[in-house]
Amino acid sequence: MNRTDSNGDDTMSTDHQELRDLLPCYALGALDPDELRAVEDHLTTCVSCQQALAQYREISGGLLM
Repeated sequence: MNRTDSNGDDTMSTDHQELRDLLPCYALGALDPDELRAVEDHLTTCVSCQQALAQYREISGGLLM
């Protein structure tokens, strides 16, 4: 659930931030099955996390070479 601050800007909910924090591990394939499922479910509806994941994958691709 997104919240809006007094300036009308979206702020991330705690759940959203927790899932977003898992994206680097997701990009590296380092999540347990429950976390993996939660992140994948979240990614189906969250464009900002989809974009962040693309960036993490680009970075992690260079690390794994």
